[in-house]
Amino acid sequence: MENDSKQQVLVLGGGSLVGNYLLPLLAEQGYRGYVVSRKKTDTGLNFAWLPTNEVQDASWHLHDRAVIISLWPIWLLGPVMPQFLGASQLITLSSTSLFGKSKSLDKQEKELVRKIGAAEEVVRVNSETFRIPYTILRPTLIYDCVNDQNITFIARMIKRFGFFMVSGEAMGLRQPIHAQDVAQAVINSIGNKDAFNKSINVTGGETVTYFTMIRRVAESLGRPIRIFSFPTYLLKNLLRVVRAMGLTNLSPSLFERMNQDLAYDGTDALSILKLNARDFKPEFPKDLD
Repeated sequence: MENDSKQQVLVLGGGSLVGNYLLPLLAEQGYRGYVVSRKKTDTGLNFAWLPTNEVQDASWHLHDRAVIISLWPIWLLGPVMPQFLGASQLITLSSTSLFGKSKSLDKQEKELVRKIGAAEEVVRVNSETFRIPYTILRPTLIYDCVNDQNITFIARMIKRFGFFMVSGEAMGLRQPIHAQDVAQAVINSIGNKDAFNKSINVTGGETVTYFTMIRRVAESLGRPIRIFSFPTYLLKNLLRVVRAMGLTNLSPSLFERMNQDLAYDGTDALSILKLNARDFKPEFPKDLD
């Protein structure tokens, strides 16, 4: 990487949901560097593209004190960290699923929690070993009303069927955060010494119930909706049948979580990162399919 008056950055996973918003923000502030992704993507004038397999090759090494921004699943980061020796900072996304799915009975979700926890520890240990200040950002429910698999999935179901099924009263708390706000949290972490060697929950601007979240999605689509409530066990059994038919890979545990509070302390994001995330008022494109 060439020297520049502005800190150089290496973005891992530039083609991701958050990456789509991060790259323009970095460019606006004059950052330059490289974007790593599996497929070649439009990186703009400020960044050059590197294929993922090149950076994962053990022969590749960072050539100056760049800031590493990882949007990869955090467990992919540990194996390549030795190649970042000399980096000035590491900022990586993790997930509050570390807490929210910790009591799940689903084997895949239990394995996910284990992987996240182990990966975070690897980041901490390697960062200390290589003397790279780290910042772990744990977003909650990320959405952008276009490409996400959470809020936009709900919107597509409502638009297609005109109803949505919930478990019980669906009073579990949620803190949806827009992908652009997550990107802003990354930006605000760069060179922020108060964020060094910390793990920070990055939450949306307000806390709403699952039921309210569904209702606001429907209101944004501008159409009436019927929200049907069923016992948890009934919905779980129904989803198991749908999974067996190969129509979805969603976990039946999602119905249990509709009444589970997945709200976290976002004080550090506000005080350390000065992040004022937007309230949950989704806006979907008119041509949403």
